[in-house]
Order: sequence, then structure tokens, then C-alpha cells
Amino acid sequence: MIKDTKIAKRYARALFDIASEDQSYNDWLDKLKLISDIGEDENFAQVLNSTKISLSKKMNVIDEVFKSQLNTLQLNFLKLLTKNESFSIIQDIHKQFLDQVEKLNNIIRVSVTSPYKISHDLKDQISNLVNEISGSESVIEERIDSELIGGVVIRLGDTVIDGSIKNKVKQLRRELV
Repeated sequence: MIKDTKIAKRYARALFDIASEDQSYNDWLDKLKLISDIGEDENFAQVLNSTKISLSKKMNVIDEVFKSQLNTLQLNFLKLLTKNESFSIIQDIHKQFLDQVEKLNNIIRVSVTSPYKISHDLKDQISNLVNEISGSESVIEERIDSELIGGVVIRLGDTVIDGSIKNKVKQLRRELV
């Protein structure tokens, strides 16, 4: 798993460098998302990941599915992934590439987990606070976790602010024991 993440980062970095040449970040993001979405189809992924199907047949499948949607460089990238038996990490490559583009554009992802859907006002308050603290534009990703009794858990990269009642109960239990 860690090895796959490192490989995905290398691929994403190489694609980022290629996209830097002509500022085609958004096009690459769109195409990586397309490939990633199609790659989630179990049958398609099985074909490209199969050791029983010849490489030439896999290349023909890629041409049939993507030729009208990808430029030559993107098509060659997909073929290289397949040839190197790395198609299974396409979702990770897409995520790593997205992270690099967001870093370039000074965007930070904030995960807000709560037991219920949070209000737009609370989202705006969190977003404004993160923007003020980090100097970056924030994108709020909301998650609902019914195991939380109340409160919210906010994640900014590696930083976690756990204001959930579930966490407060855990802390209280540790103090009492």
C-alpha cells in the first residue's frame, strides 16, 4: 500500500511537470477523473489488470474506449500504466495530481464530520476561519458519521480538531479510570 502511494506520487509528479509546460492542469484533472471513473468499473479494471490477457489486446481496449476522449499524450500515459501493471493505482494518481494542483492554486481541503448535515452558516464560518488562519482558499468536504453524538471533527491535512461529544466522553472515561 505504501509502495503504491509512492508510485502514484511519482506518476502524479511527472504528469504535473508535463501539465506545467502548457498550463493544462485542468485538462489533465478532467482526463484523470474520466480514466479513474471508468477504472472503477470492475470488468474494465479486470481486463487491464489481468495477466491472462495479452498486452496488445489491452492496448486495443484502451484505444477503443479512450481514443476519442484523450489526446495522444494522455493515451500513451494510460498505455504506460497498463504496460507497467500499474492501472490499479489510477485513483491514487488522480488524487495525488489533484493535491498538487490544489497546492499550486493555494487551496486547502477541509473535512468536516458531524452526526448531521451542517448548516451553510457553519460551513461559511469554518471556511472563513480556515481562510484567515491558513491564507489559503478552503474547500469544505462534509461527512456524516452517525456514531458521533454531537459536535464536529475538522481535518485540515494532518491536523485534526476533534470537538465531538464522542471524543469528550472518551477523554472523560480516560480521566476517571
